Amino acid sequence: MGFELPQPLKCTLESLVGEGPEQIVGGAEFKGAEGLALSATMTPHVSAVAELIQEVRKDPEAGSRWILVGGYPFGVDPDLWREVGADAMALDALEATGTAARLSEVR
Repeated sequence: MGFELPQPLKCTLESLVGEGPEQIVGGAEFKGAEGLALSATMTPHVSAVAELIQEVRKDPEAGSRWILVGGYPFGVDPDLWREVGADAMALDALEATGTAARLSEVR
């Protein structure tokens, strides 16, 4: 189930909890998206985020999309988003909407 964000950011949020990289990268919803926002709530989940980012970057259609990460581990280590291959990070949902809007403008 998704919902629309108010302007200026036009996007649909989809819950992909429990989906693997193949399902996310191959999903019809993602193919039309400008970017992907991922969250890791605990440090052990960061490796799954990094794996998903690698898979997205390999896909010829999805690889040019921006990737935004967030969650507790990224707040603790301010350089972690670069290490996992993301384009940016946000500390909370409000910051994420602004960052996503800026990333969409640059692409």
